[in-house]
Amino acid sequence: PWPVAAVLSVLAAILQFAGMLVERWLFFAEAKHTVTLYYGR
Repeated sequence: PWPVAAVLSVLAAILQFAGMLVERWLFFAEAKHTVTLYYGR
């Protein structure tokens, strides 16, 4: 039924966006970037 599909689609979009934010935050906050080798941190 289309109402169930609509709700699940919105839920999937929200979860995907939240996962993207978490992935970006973990990358920038905790990753060992190659540029830090240059600065010696």
